[in-house]
Amino acid sequence: GVNHVALSTIPRTEGLREFRIELPHQEDEFDYANNTASVQVKVVKKTLRLLYVAGKPTREYQHGLTCMLRDPVIRVSGYLQSAYADYVHQGNVVIRELPKTVDEWREYDVILLYDIDPKGLSSQQVSGLESTVNKGAGLLFVAGRNYGLGALIQIHANKMRQLLPVEVDKNRPPGWEQFLDKPVKVERILERKGDSIFRLEPRESVNEDIWKCFPGLYWRHPVTGVKPGAVAMLRTAGEDGGECVMAIQRFGEGACVYLGSDETWRWRNPYGCHDYDLFWSHLVRYLGETRLTGAQRQVLLATDKRLYAPGEKVQLQLQVLDYALIKLLEHEQLSATVIDADKARQVVKLERDKKGLPVYRGEYRPARVGAYRIESRHVLSTSDTDAKEQFSVEGGFKVELRSLEAVDTRADLDGMRTLADKTSGTYLDYTTLTKEALLELAR
Repeated sequence: GVNHVALSTIPRTEGLREFRIELPHQEDEFDYANNTASVQVKVVKKTLRLLYVAGKPTREYQHGLTCMLRDPVIRVSGYLQSAYADYVHQGNVVIRELPKTVDEWREYDVILLYDIDPKGLSSQQVSGLESTVNKGAGLLFVAGRNYGLGALIQIHANKMRQLLPVEVDKNRPPGWEQFLDKPVKVERILERKGDSIFRLEPRESVNEDIWKCFPGLYWRHPVTGVKPGAVAMLRTAGEDGGECVMAIQRFGEGACVYLGSDETWRWRNPYGCHDYDLFWSHLVRYLGETRLTGAQRQVLLATDKRLYAPGEKVQLQLQVLDYALIKLLEHEQLSATVIDADKARQVVKLERDKKGLPVYRGEYRPARVGAYRIESRHVLSTSDTDAKEQFSVEGGFKVELRSLEAVDTRADLDGMRTLADKTSGTYLDYTTLTKEALLELAR
């Protein structure tokens, strides 16, 4: 059968690196050519600029800011709106005031707005923030009980309503006095369980145990629902479960995330801050991926193997990695183009996985030997003719003449039995023959 083994390493230097794996030769192997494989990885050293704006110095703010300061990739600039004029704001890069122009906003890769005082932002600043997110920056809304999101969308209605992934009733207060008698557990949406933001441990069984042991939350911001183009990621569990606690949506080239509770600091207990730090680091790095790598890694195009024989079925798989993109592609028809060595092109229709997984699959049978290239690009059907592609990804595979034994080295016992019956031959099954019978045949 097929065994999948994950190998991991932490690169220490920058540049182009080639990783090579070699398997030992076994005596019963038919072909040694596939015992080696190599892959090239480009290692870059970059940092993310994070602007952390908070209305008041709550416990969530103190723990969250300290968590960001521990991350070696994140360069954080904190800004506390309620601080005195001569207060020195915390951060790796200390600032004295919020950005005012578009150019100043674009110095940041991720902007975190934690329960801010909407009166502390001018219309010009909100326009600069929107433009920055539209050009690839990430925006994170963290709700709190001091100001709430109702006041934010009431004062800056046009811009903030577009940026928020959830619908909020501006006439409904955040419920600062609400303190539940029993904490409410938060659970991941089933389809989002494998997302990198929530991957605190490589093994899913252990990862599931970590999320189950997280303490419950005593407060969450009221929302009326998730926007049609957004994707819910966390929700409340239990009998009154189903209320959205975290959601995400695409906005231009960037992404916006809503986190509806300021009590994630409770997740530091009872095992310390390790998993809490990972959650926040993964979240910020996801939002800054476009700026960090030059493009959001939205999809992955691959085949089930790298080498095929002519006429052998090639399984194409397009995996959607961007959570916010899944919702946009819900009613779209996706395809991939296969290009052979003679530059002939064939379009292959991709179908969504029947179990609801964020994977699209298709089949192709190559007729000639040579190197093949596959590509998949997509523009939303509802977009304008000059709209930017949602994703563009490429891959490849090879087709070579191979013997049947090289394709499948397993013995076809049923086929050999049929052949012996039709040719008046003798069929001997080594799996059922006794030692005495083998000795008798040898004589």
